[in-house]
Amino acid sequence: MNAGRSRTRTAENMDNFHRFLSTDEIKMGSERSSASKKGILLQNLDEGKPCLKCGEKCSGFSLHVWRKVCANCKCPRENHDMSVDADADVDVDEVEFKVKGLKINSDTNREDDLPSPPPLSNNNEYQTMKIFTTQSSLVDNDLFPPPPPPSTASDYLWSPPGLTTGQVEAYMKSLPEDRIPIPGSPGEDYYIKQRVYQNPPQDKAPLHFSNIPEPQREAFVQFWNNEDNAKGTGKVKVPLGRRETCQSCFKTIPKGDVVVSAELDDSEVSCYHASCFCCATCWELLVDLTYFQYGNKVYCARHHAELSRQRCYGCDELIFTGEYTIAMNKSWHLGHFRCNECDVSITGKQFIVRDEKPVCVDCFDCRFANVCDHCHGKIGPDAKDVSTADDRHWHEMCFLCELCRKPLRSDGKFTFYKEQVLCNDCYITNFQKTCAGCHYAIESGSARLEYNGTYWHEECFKCAVCREAIGTSGFVPKDDEFYCPGCYQNLHAKRCADCGEPLSEGGVLYNEQTWHKECFSCFTCHESLASRPFSVHSGHRYCIECYGRFLAKQCEVCFKPIIGGEYFTLEESNFHKECFNCTRCQRSLANEGFVREGVELLCASCAD
Repeated sequence: MNAGRSRTRTAENMDNFHRFLSTDEIKMGSERSSASKKGILLQNLDEGKPCLKCGEKCSGFSLHVWRKVCANCKCPRENHDMSVDADADVDVDEVEFKVKGLKINSDTNREDDLPSPPPLSNNNEYQTMKIFTTQSSLVDNDLFPPPPPPSTASDYLWSPPGLTTGQVEAYMKSLPEDRIPIPGSPGEDYYIKQRVYQNPPQDKAPLHFSNIPEPQREAFVQFWNNEDNAKGTGKVKVPLGRRETCQSCFKTIPKGDVVVSAELDDSEVSCYHASCFCCATCWELLVDLTYFQYGNKVYCARHHAELSRQRCYGCDELIFTGEYTIAMNKSWHLGHFRCNECDVSITGKQFIVRDEKPVCVDCFDCRFANVCDHCHGKIGPDAKDVSTADDRHWHEMCFLCELCRKPLRSDGKFTFYKEQVLCNDCYITNFQKTCAGCHYAIESGSARLEYNGTYWHEECFKCAVCREAIGTSGFVPKDDEFYCPGCYQNLHAKRCADCGEPLSEGGVLYNEQTWHKECFSCFTCHESLASRPFSVHSGHRYCIECYGRFLAKQCEVCFKPIIGGEYFTLEESNFHKECFNCTRCQRSLANEGFVREGVELLCASCAD
């Protein structure tokens, strides 16, 4: 937060016009009335357009009465979803910002809507003066004759005319990707914003001068004529056909590259990479290749005008008066140094800079001042604001220990404990903890760990075995000791009955012994038996498949292995219970008398 006072400056070494032309004599209100009769106003073109920055917080663009910003959200016009052609194509558009602006009367702080001036006579010499309009870019092609306009021109918001499809593509590819004016791309936003920013409509020559006294017109017109004389349009050469040096980056331009040339003083031609053809002040691409020359540099219209005229930071118009205000290292019309919130004049008064905008003391107190956490009063610009990272604020006189009520210094020692602000003495006496490891006090603000109501310095909370600091890593408590996971496993974890290594996670319990899942495996195929049925033979475990293949008895009838369940044995033959049947009638022979005749087993009935 910065506070300051403004001062008024009288321009020196300026022409006669600067010395006797006052703000009140520039009657923008009459221009507004005249243009209004034509039925075209800039406000009508963009009225209600949404703000791309504020979103729903802005009810839509509404041009401020004299600032070039939205009256609703204070954002510049270019931050809104603008009309692309709002600043060009029609002569009257070139003064629409002036038309919308109202003359500020510094004596009464009121806006004056002046009546329309009388019409100009047909022989008025000032009707023929040149108006700044966007010129078409020129093409100078050493190797190709000028072709007809390409069919791809509609693919871009703008492209140099007179190029073939391939040449247009070559030119566009030589620009930064985010600055290529393709509809619906970031390049579209860039092109529209730069078009408005580089060519302020309010800078363009006014159409009516009848409201300006005759002796003052010459100096007024001379400025615009000088601007017009400095204006030029870059020529595109695709390809150049010879090597040149870029006048911006001073690197070599290969003869096959796209080149933009500008004719400077004494018909001297300077060449630039397409991506280097930028304003020497803002370093943005020159929109539509339109440049203004000063010395051996090129500028956009905005910054070239500022080489010879101050620009009012309030209304964004050039200052043609002999007196103006200097504040915040910027220039202002005498009546335009005003609070950004309420528009009250703050010339010669105290103000606060907020987001690079001046705010009067009343608006600051009402809208922006922080509220004291103790007394709940506003913290004004003259008071010291003591604040914390969690956005709590106090007057310096209200910044007290909440127990002993002694004043605290913002640069001294104090402690925040459970939302309370405490001096160090009160904190130590009432709340300071002692480390269970080293038994020293844990200072306020230092890292500490808590477990089951006991506190440690972070570096004192160590493994009972390896003595490495556990910190905020995982640990295992056991018998009033703490172990890192590795030491706990080595010391206390169950071990595998097969490999002898500790079990870090779930295993298999069998016959009161533990195994890793991968260690509890088939003796033959070594596949894990965890969650699988198995058989034991001679102290070894076998999966069902391996047991049946290598160890199980075979059924005399179905020739399949006999694994588990009941079975019958006759001499050296073995039978599944379900296979031990009469050979002829298939009657079960379990618990029945039977006769064996050769390979047949017969029940008593069939044997008769």
